[in-house]
Amino acid sequence: KKTTAYSINEGLWGTTIGGIETLTTEEPLPDEAYPGTVAPADAPHDGFSVRISFKKGVPVALDGDSMDPVALVEFLNNVGGRHGVGRDVHVGDTIMGIKGRVGFEAPAAAILIPAHRELEKIVLTKWQRYQKDQLADFYGMLLHEAQYFDPVMRDIEALMDSSQNVVTGDVTVRLRQGRVSVDGCSSPFSLFDRSIATYGETHALWDGRDAEGFSRIAGIQAYLASRVRAPATDNVSSR
Repeated sequence: KKTTAYSINEGLWGTTIGGIETLTTEEPLPDEAYPGTVAPADAPHDGFSVRISFKKGVPVALDGDSMDPVALVEFLNNVGGRHGVGRDVHVGDTIMGIKGRVGFEAPAAAILIPAHRELEKIVLTKWQRYQKDQLADFYGMLLHEAQYFDPVMRDIEALMDSSQNVVTGDVTVRLRQGRVSVDGCSSPFSLFDRSIATYGETHALWDGRDAEGFSRIAGIQAYLASRVRAPATDNVSSR
């Protein structure tokens, strides 16, 4: 819809706002330009806490109550908006090579994305998370440039779907005056196992000799590079 000052496009996942301020990069959008969120400074001081349940990467319940996905997103948009969550201004590139700037508010996305990411941290391996993050950016760029029907999109989706097989569990999120913080999470597939090791304290699967050997092997390539390049570096610095 178009107001006297701003062009507003509303959808389930979020709302975009365009106005005189977004035609340049110097000025912020005023609080009154955002139709569905209160200013963070005006949000309730005591905040709001909610437990989100995920099943294979999909949010399925809030505080133990199963919900239809659309209803769940609508609820989080509503409660997030009341607590000033989800406002931002985006600068990006169009398919024509032109840069654009637009305001948006997406409370549900601002809540679900960090909650989902925190759950992934405890159930996925380091390399699963790394590869997924790289492909997620690539997928987003292709989608933005109208390449949804390219076969590579199905390939990326297959990896994404596979990675979500163990992303099941609960995440507690707190909203307070525009901020979203994750208080904690749990999963039957968690790789966080205190019986094996406690970060920085104890470990049960290796001893000091193993650590020494690992350190030697892990440093081999850096050692070889420094040995080969040291003379060249000395020659450059002496000029």
